[in-house]
Amino acid sequence: MKSRHESEPNIVTYNCLIDGFCKAGEIERAHELLDQMYKEGVMPNVITLNTLVDGMCKHGRINSAMGFLNEMQQKGLKTNAITYTILISAFCNANNIDKAMALFDEMLKTGCSPDAIVYYCLISGLSQARRVDDASSVASSRVRQEE
Repeated sequence: MKSRHESEPNIVTYNCLIDGFCKAGEIERAHELLDQMYKEGVMPNVITLNTLVDGMCKHGRINSAMGFLNEMQQKGLKTNAITYTILISAFCNANNIDKAMALFDEMLKTGCSPDAIVYYCLISGLSQARRVDDASSVASSRVRQEE
């Protein structure tokens, strides 16, 4: 694409390539593309963020994903419900329910509205951890939110 000088890669091009590298487990290569984006003046968006966070989480690098998220937030990139769903699900799957709950609380505090998928992930994780009272409380808060 670049060698032919027909068109320059844009955010969609980079996001697709980053997604492919993440799915292949080549997280470092995905980060290299992110660096290249910055060098070429293509600013990442929430899709870029979510793609990298998801790739890191799916390859057992949850703490790296949290560090990356914090770094990107400091650069002004905003999260969305998908960002939180990815992380809450990852922490539930890693049996770190307290961190999943903390992320849910952070989500609420930042004004990011949880959707049904976030609630499902958290309630499912709490149930699997045998924290039925907490799962019931989260489910009740969803019902109150809808009223």
